[in-house]
Amino acid sequence: MYEMNISQDNIVNIRLSNLLKGLGYESYNDTALQDIQLYLHKYNLFAYFPLDKDLDCNDTLKIMSLNSPVFRSGGITKSNYSEPKRSTQHAIQNAVDATVQVITDKGTGSGFIAHETGIVVTAFHVVASRAHSDRRVLIRQYAEKENEEVSEAIIVKGHRKLDYALLWLLEDERYTPLPIGNPRDLHYSQTVYAIGCPAGLPNTISKGIVANPCVKHNEVECIQSDAAIDHGNSGGPLINEQGEVVGVNLWGIGNYDAAKFSIPIDYVLEDLRDAVAYGKSRSLRTLLCPSCGFLDYNCRSDWFCINCGYQFQLD
Repeated sequence: MYEMNISQDNIVNIRLSNLLKGLGYESYNDTALQDIQLYLHKYNLFAYFPLDKDLDCNDTLKIMSLNSPVFRSGGITKSNYSEPKRSTQHAIQNAVDATVQVITDKGTGSGFIAHETGIVVTAFHVVASRAHSDRRVLIRQYAEKENEEVSEAIIVKGHRKLDYALLWLLEDERYTPLPIGNPRDLHYSQTVYAIGCPAGLPNTISKGIVANPCVKHNEVECIQSDAAIDHGNSGGPLINEQGEVVGVNLWGIGNYDAAKFSIPIDYVLEDLRDAVAYGKSRSLRTLLCPSCGFLDYNCRSDWFCINCGYQFQLD
């Protein structure tokens, strides 16, 4: 913690063998790596495990603060340090590529890749019907392009009040996530873009301005803008000119052009960090409360939700 506090970029390098010994492990396995992540999470820290190589105990890992801008961008890559500031057009194109179409048996919505392991953020009302039974949905990437892909994903988290959900793509690939911005930096009349699939039309982007950076709607603090958010846009990202997601698009009030609402991305970050810390395999085995969307990592046969009290007997 001392080295973290004096670090200029909130990153400390440490040998994997030292982390293992600190928790009583002689060698590493999935359980050891998970325990490391959970222990660090107590202190608002995160260990970056590279996905493109097998780990050796002598390898050096990067430990970062969960508030680090590097973590908020979805992972560590060389470009985080050396790539010059991208043009707005290039940043927006990357954001479009990270936006997906969410398909259920009740209709379609939008979402975006928020972490390189394949975590997708969408609106809870888009997938609510699947949260009560089979938690599988379809994710359509690069729609109507040569590299179009349709993959299955599992709902691993939902929040009915704030109206967001986390999905995890089942394919074990490395994805390019949308970098995460800071909604608290938004100001009146700032340019923003809403991306999604209005009326099922993919790869659609609309430009607007921030009408109110922090307005309370339905007892939730929201970002109000005049960027077009129509049916099918729900769950898609609201981005700034740097291509960073600052909000999750949800709804609008009637035909009022300047009354479109998105929840700040900050609402989602804690659940996103938990999912990353617990890992994919454990997240897919969780219990999802069909009433409020609470996620329970401790599976029991006679289950009730500690968040809302909903109780049912598992099969």
